Amino acid sequence: MAETIEVTLPVMLHSDEEPEIFLRAKERLEALGEESGVPLKVSAFLPFLPGRSRTPEGFAKQLENQARHRLPIALVETGVQGNNALSYVRGDPTYQENLPSDLEKTIEQTARIRDLDSSPREGLVVAPHVGVLVVDSMRPGDFSRPSLYSTADFLGMRERIYAATKARFAHLADFAKARGLKFSLENAYLAVVEDSTFWRQQSSNGPVQLHYQVFNDLDSLMDISEGNLVFDAAHLAAMTNVPARF
Repeated sequence: MAETIEVTLPVMLHSDEEPEIFLRAKERLEALGEESGVPLKVSAFLPFLPGRSRTPEGFAKQLENQARHRLPIALVETGVQGNNALSYVRGDPTYQENLPSDLEKTIEQTARIRDLDSSPREGLVVAPHVGVLVVDSMRPGDFSRPSLYSTADFLGMRERIYAATKARFAHLADFAKARGLKFSLENAYLAVVEDSTFWRQQSSNGPVQLHYQVFNDLDSLMDISEGNLVFDAAHLAAMTNVPARF
């Protein structure tokens, strides 16, 4: 008997249209798998990446849609970078009291959504990125943007930032475990050319430039997460192949 293959499809649960689109795709894919003799199980992947998905209105709509559709949830990704970086804690020079992290409230929202699942998973995985960015063009001493550091400032504070990242992961892992969830860490690119304001604002207001996404080497990821990784093969492939393209 063929082993069942699990396929996950991203769903923005605060959208009224996407859950219905997912359910139609799930039905078609699982029927195709049955016809082909390759059993498929299709589940939902919830990325909390757009800022509007983490607003009170977004949370309310997610619960409303999940109560209606009872989607099977396989994996959740938190917001990334900025105030959702693991280094973003009180005492860090980039920390802003009026811009708290969304990670705890995303974990709590995940538990609420999981409780409305038609077949809830034990230890449903919630995964952030490390989220710490280093930018060559930033002036030393500029701490105006959450979890963004100049190269000189990062090098001067590297051990402190790393320790804060590891401690924050451990705290959030306990926070998630108390709610029946498993907290893991997703690997990201070692470097990316982007506007780093995008993930928070969903618009391009800043310069597009090279950002180093530090602590995404395998040794650091394993140490920070104590081996609890969500491995993104596409991120690894990009890191391997893009330099070759250049």
